[in-house]
Amino acid sequence: MTPMLSPKAVVLAAYEAASRGRFAQANAFISPAVRKELRKELDETHAEVLSLGRQIRRALLRLKGRRGEVAARDRKALRSMMRRNRLLVGMQIQSPSFLNGLWKALTQERGLVRVQATRQVIRGARARVYLRLTLRDGSVVKDSEGLVLRRGRWLLG
Repeated sequence: MTPMLSPKAVVLAAYEAASRGRFAQANAFISPAVRKELRKELDETHAEVLSLGRQIRRALLRLKGRRGEVAARDRKALRSMMRRNRLLVGMQIQSPSFLNGLWKALTQERGLVRVQATRQVIRGARARVYLRLTLRDGSVVKDSEGLVLRRGRWLLG
C-alpha cells in the first residue's frame, strides 16, 4: 500500500513528469472527470471546425461566377479561411496526442526550469496549489492548480 501523496507533491510530480517528456505518467495525475470533459469539449470543437469548413465552401460556391472587385476580395478571404480551417482539422484535436501537446506547451516549449509550490490550501475533498514557475529566460510565472480527492488520491482537476 503506497502512502497518499499531498496535493503539493502530486502537482510537482505531474509537472516533473511532463517536463521530462513522460506524458503518460503526467496524465495519470489528471482526474478522469477532467479527461472526460476535455474529450467532450475537444470533440465538440472538432465538429464545429468541420461545420465551419462546410459553411466556408458553401459561401465560396455562392460567389462562383460573380465578377467585380468585391467578389474577388471575398473569394480571396474565403480561400484564406479555408486554408486555416484545414490546418485546424489537421491538428487532430480529438486525438490522445493532443493532451500530450498541451503538456508539452506548458512545460518544454516554454522552457520550464523550476517549479515551486508556494502554498497549498485544502478544503475537504478539494485543494488548490499555488505555483511559481521559473522559465528559461529568467521570468517567473505565478499559477495555481486545482485538485480533487478521488478514491483516496489527489488528482489534478
